[in-house]
Amino acid sequence: MAALAGLAACSTPVTNPAVAEGFDANITRFSHSDVNEAASAYVALYKHTIEKTVAQRQYQEDLAYKHLTAEACFDSRANRLLNKPVSHQEKEELILSYVSREELKQYQTLSKGYFNRINALELLTCDTAGLKVASNAIHN
Repeated sequence: MAALAGLAACSTPVTNPAVAEGFDANITRFSHSDVNEAASAYVALYKHTIEKTVAQRQYQEDLAYKHLTAEACFDSRANRLLNKPVSHQEKEELILSYVSREELKQYQTLSKGYFNRINALELLTCDTAGLKVASNAIHN
């Protein structure tokens, strides 16, 4: 019986926890599916951060950390797979297709003074090594 349970566990597809949550954004404008996946994650997580921050009138640092990490993944995939960076304007267009300009402005006001960019290389390597990410790896 234990062998059957083990076999079932091996045959059960493993999903990325972020994907398992179900993104409510479906970006398809890029020519590579991995870039579209990263863009969808970024937009969905950023949208969630914006909506929760605006609703609670308080910056949601834990949620922001997730969308900023997704943004770093999106940037990395676009650079590597499309051989071009995604501009700030392109990212803003993506998020504005899921939230209103007013919500975005409210979020930007509430998030002033908090970090808005992550050094993805340091995040990955330090985290993998079991080290705390230095606060100066997160930029304003």
